Amino acid sequence: MDNNEPTTWHQNVSTVTPGLLIGGRYRLEANLGVHTQVTTWRGTDQDLSRSVLVHLTSVDDERFGWVLQAARRAAGVSDPRFLRVLDAAQASGQNPWSYVVCEYPVGDSLVDLLSRQLLTSRQAGLLVGQVTDALCAQHADGNFHQCLGPDQVVVTANGNVKISGFLIEAAANDLAQRDWSVQQKADVVGLASLLYAALTGHWPIPPSQPQRPFRGLPPAPLQGLPPTTEQFWCPPTQLNPQADPGLASIALAGLRPSVGLVGPSLHSAAELADALTSVVGATGAEETLERMMAGSGSSVSSLANTPDVAASDAATQVLGVGQEPTQTLATGPGEPTTPSATDPQAPTMVMAPAATQTPSQVPAHTSAPNANGPRTAVLPSVDDEESGTAHDDLFAGQSPEPPPWLSPAKPRNPGARIRIDGLPLRPVVTGIVALAVLVALVLGVKSCAGGGAESPGQSETHEQVAVAQAFVLDPVADGGDMSENMSDAPLAVDGDPATTWDTLTYYGNPSFGGLKPGVGLVLDLGKQTSVSQVSLQLTNQPNKVQIMVPSDPSTQTAPTDSVTSWSVVASDDAMGSSGVLTTSTTTRFIMVYFTQLPSIGNAQYKSGIAEVTITS
Repeated sequence: MDNNEPTTWHQNVSTVTPGLLIGGRYRLEANLGVHTQVTTWRGTDQDLSRSVLVHLTSVDDERFGWVLQAARRAAGVSDPRFLRVLDAAQASGQNPWSYVVCEYPVGDSLVDLLSRQLLTSRQAGLLVGQVTDALCAQHADGNFHQCLGPDQVVVTANGNVKISGFLIEAAANDLAQRDWSVQQKADVVGLASLLYAALTGHWPIPPSQPQRPFRGLPPAPLQGLPPTTEQFWCPPTQLNPQADPGLASIALAGLRPSVGLVGPSLHSAAELADALTSVVGATGAEETLERMMAGSGSSVSSLANTPDVAASDAATQVLGVGQEPTQTLATGPGEPTTPSATDPQAPTMVMAPAATQTPSQVPAHTSAPNANGPRTAVLPSVDDEESGTAHDDLFAGQSPEPPPWLSPAKPRNPGARIRIDGLPLRPVVTGIVALAVLVALVLGVKSCAGGGAESPGQSETHEQVAVAQAFVLDPVADGGDMSENMSDAPLAVDGDPATTWDTLTYYGNPSFGGLKPGVGLVLDLGKQTSVSQVSLQLTNQPNKVQIMVPSDPSTQTAPTDSVTSWSVVASDDAMGSSGVLTTSTTTRFIMVYFTQLPSIGNAQYKSGIAEVTITS
């Protein structure tokens, strides 16, 4: 390709003005923006008196042959979630423009929705689920989008999802001839990015690229410092504590392969669709999204898709996809502005606007028990519902009874695994359990050989060790996202068995849904201490539990990078609701690490710690 071609092409684009008649039928009304090689306009079909989208390229653009071929393939797609292709023609004779004409969706793009407020977890999951389901069938036929962006997903007033740019934008960007696996990966990353954006209002830009706003959304903050290969985007739950941890894990699993990180990953749209279904279900999208649109304050798009418009076009009036034909927008200094998705006053955000934040400014994961602040439960307890406490609730607007989708839906692929947040299951710990623990402690006193009466010098005594601090280990490197009820960790050592720290609920596999090796509760004893016993009261049974200490026994800082930095000193593969693990070690840090969880029914797995006691 001639290096001067982009300049020539933009010069030709700059000559296009509103009112120009294309193909003798389509009058251009408003410039919607330029995405690399194609400029998109809202136009009017004068023959049928309806609004249309018009994608234009110039007469000397050699790419249009591929674009025209892609348009013909897209015209054969019957799924109404993809914008219909209505017309296409190549430049010839007195017509200097090659064009593709598509239906025009009236509604709000994801950018528009996020400009007003973050979506609830259920809204985000169902919206992205619709896009994912639409692409699944197309992938089977070898058709891929490859250029998904937040401005290309539009929700209509009645809750229908519309996807623009299918096949056409990839062809315009010379992407249509890539290997099947590369195209599929691009769509999985795009879908995961849409989910990340819907949960946080930020778009994950690859770490190797400049961290700039993308089509109206600020870049997602990165954690880790260059030039390490462990640089990754902050978990959605860190940006939005009310985001559902299951959906957050899906987003990270879809993004992880794009940066070469080892860990739980999703590699196809079908896997991602199954994961989303396990969290938000397979039905109710249209009704939920219709309610969202009714309460969003607007059913008409008002945010322009202009990030790629050349500086010379800055004075051109630009409207968003979905803009009503009769609505006009003010331009110039007096133009009203739309609230930013990164408004620092937004109640769900816990960080400064990401667009102005460098990776070094992003808070690193810390070992403090409340590092992420108090975490709002995704699914409300009975007390919360009775008191009217507000939550980012997957059941918003529904009855307190668990809806049908809480039971796992039948998966497309039996191998698909994902965890979900279930209803709080905290069994009441009775005095009998406490008594059993005391008995176990008494039985732990070993008599001297000979079996005679013991003298004070012959008996072994155990003193309880005070715990200075408790926190959860759920590192990103192991597939975690630091969302395992972090703020509840101190409840496991508060002396009250009625208060508990619980894991999240996982689906389909007792080994944490196959997402990670486990999760641990780290206890800081404040100083190097001799430890002989760890007594546990658990909320469910049986549990596969390990007692671990740092691989470096002299460390004064608990390792938080990975469980591989810890060593096992005791274990129980089937611990009941209480148990005592013996060891002989000197350490400052003890970790109770779960590797398998007990069943709570319906292929769901969960456990927790009511109380843990360390004795020397």
